[in-house]
Amino acid sequence: MPHVTETLDAIIILAAGQGKRMNSDTPKMLHTIAGASMLKHVAHATKHIPCTQRLCVVPPEPMGSIIHEDVPSMTKIIQKTPQGTGNATLCAANAIREERSDTLILCGDTPLLTTEILDDLITTRRQKNLTATIAAVDVVPPCDYGRIIRDKKGRIIAIIEAKNASKEHYAQTRCYVGMLAIQTKLLRPLLQKIPKNPVSGEYDLTHIIRLMADQEMPLDDVLMPHTHVLGVNTPEARQKAEDIMQQRLRERAIKAKASLLMPHSLYFSYDTQLAENVRVEPFVFFAPNVTIRAHSHIRAHSHIEGAHIGQRTTIGPYARIRPHSSIGDESRIGNFVEIKNATIGHKTRINHLSYIGDATIGRNVNIGAGVITCNYDGTKKHHTTINDHAFVGSNCALVAPLTIGEKATIAAGSTITRNVSAQALAISRPPHREIPHWSQRRLAKT
Repeated sequence: MPHVTETLDAIIILAAGQGKRMNSDTPKMLHTIAGASMLKHVAHATKHIPCTQRLCVVPPEPMGSIIHEDVPSMTKIIQKTPQGTGNATLCAANAIREERSDTLILCGDTPLLTTEILDDLITTRRQKNLTATIAAVDVVPPCDYGRIIRDKKGRIIAIIEAKNASKEHYAQTRCYVGMLAIQTKLLRPLLQKIPKNPVSGEYDLTHIIRLMADQEMPLDDVLMPHTHVLGVNTPEARQKAEDIMQQRLRERAIKAKASLLMPHSLYFSYDTQLAENVRVEPFVFFAPNVTIRAHSHIRAHSHIEGAHIGQRTTIGPYARIRPHSSIGDESRIGNFVEIKNATIGHKTRINHLSYIGDATIGRNVNIGAGVITCNYDGTKKHHTTINDHAFVGSNCALVAPLTIGEKATIAAGSTITRNVSAQALAISRPPHREIPHWSQRRLAKT
């Protein structure tokens, strides 16, 4: 948990950038890392920092609302005209209601942020009684970060963008990574003094550093791990961020006492939760919203999304668990089984080659190979209920809406279109028929 105890006035996330270098129609902030948008990752890093207002600066509609959907708890601030980061920050600063403490300014394309490093940025400003603290990294050129410039006394006097840096300045390794904590009462007056960049025609937030230095306001930088503040502006940077995040998530799972065989082959989402003694075989994909309880076994090449898996349950290999599914304790979902929007009871077995969608299945149910719930009639989805201790033979089609009673048995090869009573045997097959000497007749015709 963060050390910050005094509530911030505001947290501002700048998310109005166009992201042209991403070579994609998707807004830059909505590109995903570990199953969540970059913007959502940044917002999540601030979740436990006490704050009066949370403001997200977005581009004009309709794109602004599309981006804001990912952080609905934040207040949407629209930057009507793309006039740079300084103008975007001013749009948000004009909405701040209180000026009692600090404002934290972040970029929405830094998905590897952690609460701890933001805490350092804020507490350093307060402990040293500074006007502002800026986040910095040490990076050997070439890189496109702005260089932090100091005078002979070691005071920060400016940030020079890499593209505008002299050879001497470009060679410096201490760089600014687009986030700062500042006393709120000084933020708006400083932003209003930022001049327009004569080359780009924009108002650059980095110019605020020069203004503070000119007025001899005390400020300093806080050195951050590069792997925590990586800015994502290109597809290559996005892939690097994904790799770093995946390694973090694997380490988190191992720390939670999960057993991962070939961890580098696994894909985790940001919110994947594995309990202790969960075993995961190679090439498993965990999409968002997955929880797996203790002692379960996820076998190779399975895909799990939006599902809760009980304890001591086996999934796969080659199983697909789709959203809104819950698998009970000590159950088995075997190879080439697909589960969608279904609740599966304890100790139920669906061992192979089956599709169970829009269904509720009780305890101790056996589903044979090749069973499908026919849940879609071309217009609407319908539900299937299979009660406790039922036995469904292989290669059955269960046409929903349908209820199969407790301890009922469905004979193999049946197509069931009506409810089945408890303890009954249901058989729905064409009668067996043989035509004598069929082979001889067929060969005679040829």
